[in-house]
Amino acid sequence: MDDARHLLSRTGFAPTEIEIQEYAILTRAAAVDRLLAGVHTEARTPLPESALEFVPARSVCAKLKNASEEERKRRLARADRKRAWKLRANWWYREMLETDSPLTEEE
Repeated sequence: MDDARHLLSRTGFAPTEIEIQEYAILTRAAAVDRLLAGVHTEARTPLPESALEFVPARSVCAKLKNASEEERKRRLARADRKRAWKLRANWWYREMLETDSPLTEEE
């Protein structure tokens, strides 16, 4: 039971007790085969359109006319990180909670 819980926790997100029980009766090889057999080639939750939008650097830097180049780079990096965290919170977590294929990777 502990091996099944560990495997499912490492390859997914919050396995249910039923899932753990289903995997607990399998051999390790059979459990891995079952995990890999269920992998989808695309995420089930559509990627938000905003994730594909280009954000021009000048829109972030417009307010920084008098800032140094280093300050502009720092602000751009901060804006990129903020956008990435927002995407993770809004899309990736939802995908991990709803998918039946947590090993799927978006290309």
